Amino acid sequence: MAHELHHARRWQGPGYGQTLLEVLVSEGLAQMNELDERGGQLPPYAQADVDLEALWTRALPLLDRSDHRFEAWFYGSEADGLTRWSGYSLGYELVRRHLARVGGNAARHVHTGAGSFQTAW
Repeated sequence: MAHELHHARRWQGPGYGQTLLEVLVSEGLAQMNELDERGGQLPPYAQADVDLEALWTRALPLLDRSDHRFEAWFYGSEADGLTRWSGYSLGYELVRRHLARVGGNAARHVHTGAGSFQTAW
């Protein structure tokens, strides 16, 4: 519930987003909000068995694109070589790194633009 409530609140600011970066940030923030509400218990989709460094490198040329194939990135695609929940895990890690650097939590950054998170990697 905390995950979806964060999405609803983000819609009042910058919105969910269309580019891969915007979607990664929206999902990462929602997962961080869920983590806060669940007493530190990380949701399973934030823990995909994937090499996050390699995945970030793969995502870089797509960050500003809206034709990133959400279903493949977030639900997995054998044809595309993307593990289930790859996008969720990448978004979580991106947001985790940003918040570790600048402070605050998902609620505080609900209206922070996605571009602010890109340099966290």
